[in-house]
Amino acid sequence: TDLTLSGGIYLGGTGSDNKLDDYEIGTWTPTVIGGNMSISSVSYAKYTKIGNVVHLNVYINGFSGGNTALAQFGGLPFQSNSWAVGPAPNYNDAPHDSTHVRVKTGTTVIDMKYDDDSTLQQVDINGGHLIFTVTYFTDA
Repeated sequence: TDLTLSGGIYLGGTGSDNKLDDYEIGTWTPTVIGGNMSISSVSYAKYTKIGNVVHLNVYINGFSGGNTALAQFGGLPFQSNSWAVGPAPNYNDAPHDSTHVRVKTGTTVIDMKYDDDSTLQQVDINGGHLIFTVTYFTDA
């Protein structure tokens, strides 16, 4: 039997910090910011939001164009309220341990960076694919 709760449920206690009143799953549309690269195909771009925590799973399997601009993607489903760094993405058929994804406070944008904080450029992923996850916090 399905159970429907309105107003939330308390987990581990009855204090306001223990009340879960927001759960959402959905899809979002990644967009390229700056440069001249475009996304030609997205296998999935999904999110799960539990309270103020947003978890993204992304598989972009087609890019075209691209120059030396920062590999940066917008369209996140919720604005971040704090910095978040995701683990190394997989792009162009290989994991790249020296890179990471980053969501900056107050944005709906993901930056792709090398671990020394230098810019991962659009040309680095041009013609290939990109797979990553990242978890961040929101006020929404």
